[in-house]
Amino acid sequence: MQTVTLKGERVVFPPLCPCCLAETDAEAIIEKSKGLYLIVAIVTRSISLRVPYCPECQEHARWFGRWGAFGAALTAGGAGALAGGVALIWREFMLTEGATPGTLNLVVFGVTIAVAGVVGFFQWRKRPRHDVDGRHARRGWAVQIRAIGLPYGANHLTLRFHSDIYARHFTELNPMASERVA
Repeated sequence: MQTVTLKGERVVFPPLCPCCLAETDAEAIIEKSKGLYLIVAIVTRSISLRVPYCPECQEHARWFGRWGAFGAALTAGGAGALAGGVALIWREFMLTEGATPGTLNLVVFGVTIAVAGVVGFFQWRKRPRHDVDGRHARRGWAVQIRAIGLPYGANHLTLRFHSDIYARHFTELNPMASERVA
């Protein structure tokens, strides 16, 4: 894993995917914002970089960036809990109308499980359709913006690359870059 600090405005990325190191024309946008809180104002600086990234690696980076299967289960559980809450309110209303509690409890349970199952199914369908094998640098984004300089002379950008080979190519294309092993 390499950390590269770049001074200046111009950033050039190699035409390779930083994850699998395959040549690609596709790009991903990686963003970061930073704020400096002063007494009278807030100074913010945002940066977005267009990084070459093959579509397959973008797919798995986005999936794992959303917590993967755990995120899908969490979303499904939240949707099921919300539906269950609505069904419980409906149950209380129906009990005042004279319905039997046992049947209404089954309806509430069924609605909760059904909504959680449907949401979970659609969340799970977003997963990558291929395995992340050894040629990939990692499961998430292989380029991360670690720090951006704020105004007043601190014009720098620090990137972390999960591939040492890609970091070497990047420093060759950007003469103002200095690299550190992290």
